[in-house]
Amino acid sequence: METKGLICTACPRGCRLSVKIENGNISVSGNKCPKGLSYGKSEAVCPMRILTSTIASSVEGFPRLPVKTSVEVPLKNFSEYMHLIRKLKADSPKMPGDIIVKNFAESGADLIAAGGSL
Repeated sequence: METKGLICTACPRGCRLSVKIENGNISVSGNKCPKGLSYGKSEAVCPMRILTSTIASSVEGFPRLPVKTSVEVPLKNFSEYMHLIRKLKADSPKMPGDIIVKNFAESGADLIAAGGSL
């Protein structure tokens, strides 16, 4: 049996969760709302996060452009994603929300501008 202690971020309460994994069964305790149950189970199996970073930019006065994924992506793939992000460069001005790469690394998430370069 494996036990993980987590702080739930699904709502403002910040419940201390205890997630137990035994023979493929996941049980969550410590949650004070249904969101905590869902969060604990998904966090134990496949932690997901919004990836934020910067890419190079050739726009004068903006050497770096902040970017992020449009939705959460698997935390286990961050190293691979960062390797790909290091190769990107913005060649034209961008506004927040502009898509830099559609379906980034086949993750289902778009890589979008998180800040502007206008």
